[in-house]
Amino acid sequence: MAPKWEQVRAQNYGTMGRTIRGVVHRSDGSRQLVRHEPETTSWRHEDESGSPTFIENADNRWSRDADGVMVHAVKNANTFYMDMGSPSPLLRAYDAFPQRSNHGFDDSRFTDPTAPRPVTVRGRDGWEVTAADPHSTEQITYVIDAELGVALRWQYGDQWMELENPVLDEEFDTDLFRWSGPSRPAADEMARMQREQQEREQALAGIARAVPTWLPMTITTTPQSGDPRTGELVLAVGGQTAHFTLRRWVTAIGEPEVTWPNDQTPARHRRGIGQWTYEIRSYEEMRKEDCERIIESIVPVDPPDAMPQTSRPRSTKKRTHDAKRRFARCSERGVCSPIT
Repeated sequence: MAPKWEQVRAQNYGTMGRTIRGVVHRSDGSRQLVRHEPETTSWRHEDESGSPTFIENADNRWSRDADGVMVHAVKNANTFYMDMGSPSPLLRAYDAFPQRSNHGFDDSRFTDPTAPRPVTVRGRDGWEVTAADPHSTEQITYVIDAELGVALRWQYGDQWMELENPVLDEEFDTDLFRWSGPSRPAADEMARMQREQQEREQALAGIARAVPTWLPMTITTTPQSGDPRTGELVLAVGGQTAHFTLRRWVTAIGEPEVTWPNDQTPARHRRGIGQWTYEIRSYEEMRKEDCERIIESIVPVDPPDAMPQTSRPRSTKKRTHDAKRRFARCSERGVCSPIT
């Protein structure tokens, strides 16, 4: 007989404050050995060769950069850290299931869970539960180990993580959560990334823009005051239009690969005019005739004088990968933005 969700959740609550070790598999095909000590907020991630890629303790964080050198950040209460790709949603699943607040506020990101159903994850039996995230349109799925109570699987949209060979209550050497090898300050890394971002922005500023002069608009009106006897009326008038992304490339050179994050945005329409091809991408539905009129309204510009004649532009795959890597490195390991 399947247990209730409250019973499954209680099993996971039982793992609070206990050390955990296991191999985390991800939807991108990667895997890493992870150790976590909750009491000191310590983490250690190792790649398949056993080399550390991320180390954190109560006071410091180290993360391996693309060149193999560790980037070191001293933790500060006034600094905001985002852990992009952290295994925390899996190894600390209980953080997603807070008890209902006494003040009437529910901070849970896991609402209206389904009844648990038995599944097997990497050879271990567990109970699968799917719930809604009130802050998103995506659903969250957890599989809780039937014996240990740890989360064996976490899935959010297309992203997932699974835990293999979980071990609880292992005593870790504190040296595991320190790095004594070569490293460089995160401040230097952030300064370099900011310089690169400024250089990109300056380069983009020099490109002639494809500017539409017409947008589809829904006009909204709200009465503010008036006199029914005379018909005198004051209206607040506003307009709303769909938010979209406009891509442009020289048709003769060929279409570049779609860069992140626009590779996640549905393509709605494309059309070639003159030497250019234009494409509209949007999460909102857009009528074909509106897309056509938007593209027709674009102020035409000439391609660059130094445009390559026969070769295709450099693949954007590397540029996209580099942009994601820079963002993840900053967000997960560096000083992202101060809290004021």
